[in-house]
Amino acid sequence: MAQKADSINKERIEYLLPSPQELMSFVKDEGLAYKENLVYPLEDIEKINLFRNQALYFGVYFCDFYYLSVFEKNTQSLKYLATLRQLSVKLGIEHLFKESFFKRMEDNYSNLDSLKAISVELSSSVFNSLDQTDNNMLFSIIGIGSIVESLYLTSSSITDVKSQTHLVSSVYDIGEFYENFFSSFLVFCNDEPSLKPLLNDLTSIREILQQGKVGKDNTPTATKKIDSKGVKVKISDGSKVSANEANFNLLKNKVNSIRTKIVNQQY
Repeated sequence: MAQKADSINKERIEYLLPSPQELMSFVKDEGLAYKENLVYPLEDIEKINLFRNQALYFGVYFCDFYYLSVFEKNTQSLKYLATLRQLSVKLGIEHLFKESFFKRMEDNYSNLDSLKAISVELSSSVFNSLDQTDNNMLFSIIGIGSIVESLYLTSSSITDVKSQTHLVSSVYDIGEFYENFFSSFLVFCNDEPSLKPLLNDLTSIREILQQGKVGKDNTPTATKKIDSKGVKVKISDGSKVSANEANFNLLKNKVNSIRTKIVNQQY
């Protein structure tokens, strides 16, 4: 289905793009358990040539880094952070990764609480700074890499839809945020011909997510909430998620397909 960028007023859209750390913390709080070998293996970044592929990879690895971090896989997560730093140079955003963050992480490596606090601070600093750059297209592409990976990590962790209905619901909760990422991508990347295939596939995910909702009573909202433990994401939705196995499997397969295309640099 063709999308019209002019159907969205840039001045009226309120972008609410949670960082990967916020999304991963949300699904862990919802009961998601760590699953081995879900994160994408680290690649030689010299083989990632096109700017759009570098940005998508950055989004995927940023999400993987925080998936590992929230489950306290510190040795592995720091390897992903080092790769993110290398990718940031290629994208021209290396200034967002301040040396002080890496020094503090090294000094607090054995202190899990301190390391987690530094990771949260890093996530907010990098993601918020990206949001404030003049390169809206770059931020939108990175955001898509992150939200697709978030959907992949959560949906791939579910093996039985009927017995894991709460986790299935969490996947569709992330779908509420997907709408914000999709809108950002549509506004800032719609006129880029090379991104049309990706936009078409992203539209398919959006349609599947919408079909997975029943009994919609009012407009859903996805918000950030700050409390004593930091930033939390919160879903307030008037619709109920249908634990329809066919719809969930359709979503899971489509997300997996798009994620495979991203890591194979097919966009």
